[in-house]
Amino acid sequence: MTRETIGRIFNRRFNGQRNFMTPYLVEYGETPKGYIYELSKGTGFDREPIYGVTVLTRGGSKTQGISKGGFLSEREAKNYIESI
Repeated sequence: MTRETIGRIFNRRFNGQRNFMTPYLVEYGETPKGYIYELSKGTGFDREPIYGVTVLTRGGSKTQGISKGGFLSEREAKNYIESI
C-alpha cells in the first residue's frame, strides 16, 4: 500500500483533522502484522518533542488499544511500530 493511499485512508477516517498533541506528520506506513499507521510529532507540556502512533486496519477501521502516544523519541515510537 502506498504512502498516498494510507494518507487518504487516515484523512477519510479522521475527516482531515490532526491530533492536537501531535499534529505534525512524520510518516505513514504499514506494521509487520499488516496494520497501517501514522507517526506524528508535537510538543509536550514541558516543550519537549513527543511522538504518537495512530493505528488502523487496512480497511480504515479503528483498532482497540493499539494506538499509543507519549513517546519521547522517534526511535522509541518506531520500535513500538515494529512490535505491533
